[in-house]
Amino acid sequence: MKKSILSLLIFMTSQNRTFNIMTKSILLLIIFFIVFPIDFSVYSQGTSCTFATELTTNSTETCNTFTSTATSGIAAGCTGGGFGGSGYFSFFKFTTDNSANCVSLDIDSVAYTGAVELTLWSTCSSGTLSEYVSNSISCASSLPTTFTTTGLVLTPNTTYYLAVWTKNSGTFQICSKKVIPPTNDECSGAMTIESVPTITNNFCYSAGASDPAPATFCALSDENSAWFKLTAICNGSVTMNINNITCFGGAEGFQIGYFIGTCASLTNIGCYDDAGGDVTNTITGLTAGQSVYVLIDGNAGAQCSFDISASNITPAITMSDTINQGDSITLTAYGGGLYLWSTGETTQSITVSPATSATYYCTVTLAVGCYYTLSTTVTVTSIFNMDEYSSKALLNIFPNPFTDELNISFLSESTNSGIIQIFEINSKKKYQSNFGNLEKFKINTSTFLQGFYTLKIVIDNKVINKKIIKI
Repeated sequence: MKKSILSLLIFMTSQNRTFNIMTKSILLLIIFFIVFPIDFSVYSQGTSCTFATELTTNSTETCNTFTSTATSGIAAGCTGGGFGGSGYFSFFKFTTDNSANCVSLDIDSVAYTGAVELTLWSTCSSGTLSEYVSNSISCASSLPTTFTTTGLVLTPNTTYYLAVWTKNSGTFQICSKKVIPPTNDECSGAMTIESVPTITNNFCYSAGASDPAPATFCALSDENSAWFKLTAICNGSVTMNINNITCFGGAEGFQIGYFIGTCASLTNIGCYDDAGGDVTNTITGLTAGQSVYVLIDGNAGAQCSFDISASNITPAITMSDTINQGDSITLTAYGGGLYLWSTGETTQSITVSPATSATYYCTVTLAVGCYYTLSTTVTVTSIFNMDEYSSKALLNIFPNPFTDELNISFLSESTNSGIIQIFEINSKKKYQSNFGNLEKFKINTSTFLQGFYTLKIVIDNKVINKKIIKI
């Protein structure tokens, strides 16, 4: 049928005496859309659970944009400002894997303002939902918000239905993925705190079996706690920084507990709770080798993201790097109270622009009589054009955009040793590795967040820069 219509339209446009120029243009435009159909990538979600839109839940996050103009309805369970009166229901579904691993949904506004309610159901019959999953309701006064199946009793290899109520019509995005259970939801698996901030969250965490009483971390209950640990390397104090805290869902806040001792015998030394922002806490009277444990829990199951770092632990310095001739680079040391660079500067960060390759030293003072001297090398090299290099068939980078893996292929003419680096959009180094005498290099990018990165390759005494995208 499509072929017949296309043939007819082509015949009609060829009849000069029958159609004027404008009519022919319209017909040619119709032909174009028949031959090259366009996907505008904005989806209309199901108007009932029977037509629920399938959400992909692989280990790689998948994002789609939807419009909230579906079936009208009333908010089922959320109360408070923004939830009264009529709204719009949209329906989605996903299927659990063999282990019923946690499913995480990040929901953000594209062009939407208002409250959002999410509920999970296990049965859809004749367009009607039933068998509500206990405790699955999530209320958000605005977007963005995060919904996870943490703490819900789900069955493996089973389809569940997500009802999304929005107060107003508009456009929003859902990013879905499955999350393998984290190791630091128990004290025994606490993540080591570094001097360089680590970006992390408590998504898909649960209450640990050995967690202390909620009151010790300023809470009434324990839903999704994450554990962290540091070990002081000098006698004195430790300054703990938990910054850029953002919480969605639940009571949209966090609770923090500080402990010393061992996981088998913890002593609470303080706690703090709030709705977001930054938390800095100094713990005094520590001896070298003593450990401090930190528990971070979302208030009433809130999903929280944050970055965490501390002082009086092994300091760090900007990794050795390569720059082009004439460029400058900022070097930063972490983990101390005082800093002294080989340039004579005493700030935590310095900016340098060496004419040739150079090594810089920084003495980091952690406490009186306790210090470390660190070094980093800045390699200066000439700029080389990526397109010219690729045109000589010496280098291939694929796929781009990438998901969980990035491949770099060197052909036989260029198998010398070199350095591969990947930088985030804010110039923070995400990855570095040396290579030598190989033809293929594979990088695991499963932990990379979605967005733009810069790939820098130093090879054959040349620097190659390439923009890459994680989707």
